[in-house]
Amino acid sequence: MKKRVSDIIFETLTELGIMDCFCVVGGGAMFLDNALALNSKMNTHFNHHEQACAMAAEAYARYSGKMAAVKMQGADLG
Repeated sequence: MKKRVSDIIFETLTELGIMDCFCVVGGGAMFLDNALALNSKMNTHFNHHEQACAMAAEAYARYSGKMAAVKMQGADLG
């Protein structure tokens, strides 16, 4: 399988020690969802909306002392 930019993003995050990602599935970010599903090193935590992801990632960082990634569906800039 060819390596995609989305695969490289999550590989880079895990190489930097970021092992947890809080995310919402769907929308225009399905390629990121797929890359996240294929990355066995990243722990994925699904939430119902973006605000919950941000609050969960902040709480995770405060209590664990580790950084976490947050993956959103995408912004509607139109």
